[in-house]
Amino acid sequence: MIPRLLKRRLILILVLASLFLGCRKEEFNTLRAEISRQEELLQALQNYMQVVRVENKKGKIVITFSNGKTIFLVSDYTPILSIGEKGTWLLNGEDTGIRADVSEGSVESIDLRVGTNGNWFLNGIDTGQKSYASTDGGSVPQILSVRITDVAILLYMSDSSVLYVPINQEPMSIVPEYFMKQLTAKEESVRRAMESAGKDQASFVFFTDAHWGRNQKHSPAIIKHIVENTNITKVFFGGDAITSNFSSIKEALDIGYAFQKAFEFLGSNFYCVFGNHDDNANAQWDKTELHLSDAQIYSYLQSQMIGLEVTYGNYFNFYVDQPMSRTRFICIDSGRFFTSFYYDLRVSTAEFIISALTDVPMGWNVIFIGHIWNDYLKILDDFNHNKQGVYKYGQSAPYDFTNASSTIKFCVGGHIHKDLYQSTPEGIPILIMDTDSQITSTVEESKTGTVGEQCVTAFVADYQKDSVFLFRVGRGEDARIKMYSPN
Repeated sequence: MIPRLLKRRLILILVLASLFLGCRKEEFNTLRAEISRQEELLQALQNYMQVVRVENKKGKIVITFSNGKTIFLVSDYTPILSIGEKGTWLLNGEDTGIRADVSEGSVESIDLRVGTNGNWFLNGIDTGQKSYASTDGGSVPQILSVRITDVAILLYMSDSSVLYVPINQEPMSIVPEYFMKQLTAKEESVRRAMESAGKDQASFVFFTDAHWGRNQKHSPAIIKHIVENTNITKVFFGGDAITSNFSSIKEALDIGYAFQKAFEFLGSNFYCVFGNHDDNANAQWDKTELHLSDAQIYSYLQSQMIGLEVTYGNYFNFYVDQPMSRTRFICIDSGRFFTSFYYDLRVSTAEFIISALTDVPMGWNVIFIGHIWNDYLKILDDFNHNKQGVYKYGQSAPYDFTNASSTIKFCVGGHIHKDLYQSTPEGIPILIMDTDSQITSTVEESKTGTVGEQCVTAFVADYQKDSVFLFRVGRGEDARIKMYSPN
């Protein structure tokens, strides 16, 4: 909306040389610098850069954008209008005594111009404040004045129009400018892949190892943009929302809740598995008083998963069905097995896997999501080959898949902080994704202020082509992986 308005208004800008007084050479040079900053500001807005903060600092309007860029305007040349507590106009912070007949959020035109005595006149009334605005040869400022409210800045243009610029007070919802070209191109590729696959496909977004306290935090905006510009609805997280070794339970939970809040726009379509750092035990095994309980971990990692599609086996093991694509996403708790404290849970997770596989509807496809992939591989291979067997780890979990009529297509995970494509002994692909944080093994690619800051992947599983297409936003490359096929 803003770029279209700007284009129309800039064309209609009138020459207002008669409204301004002459000035000395040094004043003219200062004015030209101000005009240049105004043009830079308008160009930034035209390029969809989003304003995240506006400050009035000692006669300067300091405007900060989502990519960190800052542009300032000088109030002597571009007056700052605001409404005081008495309901009167403040001009550059000084009360004019002129009643404001508009509200803070309104965009009604304000007539501010230079009078013959060199003062600013507001709605035809002399404010008593001197104007330094000037012109030479018809070159005039495009912005006559700026009005600041809590939620927006209003730019009063020289064609008598008003440009309303919202201030986005949640920077994490804004995609940085340097991501946009890559992001929009990948979204187009995702849409084409989904259209080509038709109904016989499953699509989702996956990211992992966020380590939220050490993350540039652009992935919420990136994922929101993907969800809004493709038909993808489901987002899976592969574990390690936090980084262990916090010195208090509160500190660990604060980071966990901040992570959860950043993705609350996804509602119940945000599915998270347990990572080895999510209990605050890693690297401090002996300090059990600092370890998060199952209920505490659930409260920040999975409590948003309240949709009817989610079927729980026990804490942190669950599956999600997508009948339209005939897909079951089986999400397992493998992150806790990084430490001996939880070794006894391996059998209960195996029992959940066996149960979730046993009742998969005929002809469906299965996709596994987990944090660490170094266990349960024989169960998965035996399912695809209709075999019987027993999983043992102290206790035993028998299974019989002789009547299985579905197929495990691939597994997705994280943990090792790099991309790695491997498979089970019988050929089920295991797709390991790089970390969403900057704590990556590809350090040279994770530079701040570049697309290497984050790592988010859109998956399109095309069952007709027996291929899964990976579209990477951020660090890393796209890929096409052959899914497991019994043929």
